[in-house]
Amino acid sequence: MSYQHAVKSFVGDPAQCMGYPPTLVRKKPKHEVNFMLTTKQRGQRESVLACSLASREGITLEQLQKHAWGLLNPGEEIKAKPVVIICHGVMSWRNQMLLTNISSKSLMLLNAHILRFDFTGNGHSMGGWKKLDYKRDYEDLYRVIDFVNNSLGCQIKCIIGHSKGAAAALNYASNHVAKQESELEKDAVCKCFVNLSGWYSDPKVDTSTNDFSEDEEAELYLKGFVDLQSPWGGDKVFKATLQDLSDTVPNTAEEISYLTKDSSVRVLTIHGEEDEGVPVKNAYRFDEEIANHKLHVIPKARHNYNGLMFVDEITSEIASFYKSVYDIES
Repeated sequence: MSYQHAVKSFVGDPAQCMGYPPTLVRKKPKHEVNFMLTTKQRGQRESVLACSLASREGITLEQLQKHAWGLLNPGEEIKAKPVVIICHGVMSWRNQMLLTNISSKSLMLLNAHILRFDFTGNGHSMGGWKKLDYKRDYEDLYRVIDFVNNSLGCQIKCIIGHSKGAAAALNYASNHVAKQESELEKDAVCKCFVNLSGWYSDPKVDTSTNDFSEDEEAELYLKGFVDLQSPWGGDKVFKATLQDLSDTVPNTAEEISYLTKDSSVRVLTIHGEEDEGVPVKNAYRFDEEIANHKLHVIPKARHNYNGLMFVDEITSEIASFYKSVYDIES
């Protein structure tokens, strides 16, 4: 699978995105570059994803562009540190306050670059919005990983996914990393995965991916679409279609099948005990199924972790887990 990447400048205010959760960062990173990552592959759709890369070294847009095109002069390479990728959840984006604070805090705790991106059709990324599209989300993640590995020359060492972003992270952990380790006896480079409030879906129980109201479903069948007003205010409207209503429920048991066997891949699940969107029973199901797994349940925490109330606990747990996976002394 061969991709062609290009990096373009980001236009506008990266902290503002109408209709999406607000951004609030306790301590902004000293160095963060925002850019648009364009990825092409013969016979496949082109993606244009909005990305934010935080670092301690002050990576520039020009450096990223030269890396993408292979036009680097000696000494212009970015420092080849490990990279941590963060994936957002449903009707959210890369700069939602939980994720920006996990990013800035992790930058202080880990010797790594931190990269966040918007899935296709979300936030500042181009493309049509869909309520849930697990296949497309996985493709987006794979393209970002390819850019980091093959254009930047860095190694992904951890992928963190919140809500639907956890599905993409665990899919990659199982069907790429653990599968290659099992079938090709290929040593895993990225062994650390974090599942924040992920949904364990079972087609036998969950007959639909949607949570539309009866009135919304009726309108979908009547008109073929329904406009969903953003819960975050403004004039932003998300247009849901019949495809969103009929999307097949993913089978988590199949998607994480290679994680049920012993491998070098490690998964940390963090979940709020009072999660109103994805009940905590989902976390216990992951704990039962995944072979090398650690579960951390946070009392009183909800799906988005009550703003910034639990950010220190979350990042401390992630940093501790990351260091244990790679035998790094604290």
